[in-house]
Amino acid sequence: MKNVKSEKGAVTLLVLVTILFFVAFLITTYIFVANKAKSQIDVTDQTRQIYDSVNPEEAYNSYFGDKAVPIYTVAQLLEMGTGDSIQINEAGGKMYTFAPDATYVLMNDLEFDYANKGFDNTTGNIEDRWIPIGNRYDSGGVLESR
Repeated sequence: MKNVKSEKGAVTLLVLVTILFFVAFLITTYIFVANKAKSQIDVTDQTRQIYDSVNPEEAYNSYFGDKAVPIYTVAQLLEMGTGDSIQINEAGGKMYTFAPDATYVLMNDLEFDYANKGFDNTTGNIEDRWIPIGNRYDSGGVLESR
């Protein structure tokens, strides 16, 4: 048998090679994680710049287009589906046609008493009455914009 004390160089070399591989693995892992974090930060910054550059009015118009009829008042709400053309001052004085197949967007919170507006809640026909949010027939209804 060989003397273990005479093998000091081989054991030292084996430990050094093992440590070098371990350090190389740690450095490679660190570089991979750092690059991934940097790319995520870059994507987040680009997304933030895109959202900061978008005008909310333009985004609204690109989604709804000119066909959406904004509803700001109770009077405008009651005109829905009548086919009348009405100028809406809150929308810059644009004329909108309140067609039955138009898209309507509620722009303000509205409160009104259905009895004062001519709605009859005593009939059983759903077409003859307005159902307020939350089915609040006693005190009128509240429509909330989203």
